[in-house]
Amino acid sequence: MPQDANNKVLILTGKAGQGHISIAKSLEYWTAQWGFEPKVLDILPGYINTTYKINLKTHTHTPMFKITDNRYLSKLMVRGFNGSLEERVEALCPDYKAYGVAISTHPLLHPNFAQTNVIILPDPEIHGMYMAPPKPNHYLSFWKWDRRYELLGPIVRKGFYNERKYQSKQGLKKECGFDPNKQTAIIIAGGEWINRSQDYIDILGYSFDPNTIEFVFLCGKNDRFRQENTERYKGLNMKFLGWMDDTEISRVFRAGDFGIYFSGSQVITETGICKLPLYILDCMGAQESGFVQIVEKNGAGRSVRGSYWEKIDKLKALVPQTDRLFEKNLDKWSKYLMERPKVWEDFFTKKILANGKNV
Repeated sequence: MPQDANNKVLILTGKAGQGHISIAKSLEYWTAQWGFEPKVLDILPGYINTTYKINLKTHTHTPMFKITDNRYLSKLMVRGFNGSLEERVEALCPDYKAYGVAISTHPLLHPNFAQTNVIILPDPEIHGMYMAPPKPNHYLSFWKWDRRYELLGPIVRKGFYNERKYQSKQGLKKECGFDPNKQTAIIIAGGEWINRSQDYIDILGYSFDPNTIEFVFLCGKNDRFRQENTERYKGLNMKFLGWMDDTEISRVFRAGDFGIYFSGSQVITETGICKLPLYILDCMGAQESGFVQIVEKNGAGRSVRGSYWEKIDKLKALVPQTDRLFEKNLDKWSKYLMERPKVWEDFFTKKILANGKNV
């Protein structure tokens, strides 16, 4: 493959929402595997990240989604930010013109300076900011089909695709430090949102037999939540795990018997690959409601609705049926998700590169 500009890829992203960074890192790995030379630029200014953190305090994506989905506001925001985008890129990457492909994983970033410009559409609900001008050469969609998009399916970090063979799930539980004689429930909400599970901790502890089930909370970088609850529930059937890399999280998901979901987006791909069924006790609306629908449509999980105690009562009735409810569907769902990197590779090599030339 010729080493020219067509082979060099700039991936533009930002920390306002860890999912955008995660997708950028995934694409950095995969494009390198496909013969490209990728470079990731975290290019969002600080005030955007501050605005996002303020939005976090509302405990929902809905207010921000309404703004970003407004046709006129989204155009104004994208136009205002992208007026200086090329200068920002140049400040971080002086030789940016040597890159023939620019990919954005964030809706505010609309590159139009490269020979081929790409915007990733990672959500099932495509809000107006993604579609505001300037338009890219390609929209690459994770979930939604539209004549304007290329639907390739979701792609995540490499560790989730590395299937290791284990003698038994019990052996994998031992490797993770879990009790092999108990069911393992993985509590998922992402580091930023794991505190959404706080009100359920005592109820889960009261409602399930500690001799038969163990609850594992994935706290990510939320060290305060992890430390406080590790101390508070010391000696009980609960573990609070901190940040892990993709290989470690993949191992935890594969060791789990089921997941309890409070929030998340790309995590539904990760759990799907690992065949971890999800019981959905909560989500944050807006884009996340679309992810819940995807899980249910593919038979990879089920929503549990009602008050706190009603949800727990329903969960207690569902847990013994988990294998019967989800096993066959999860095999099919995991197979589909495992095939996505090859679909992306075919697109990049046939559409982005063809005989060393952009097409």
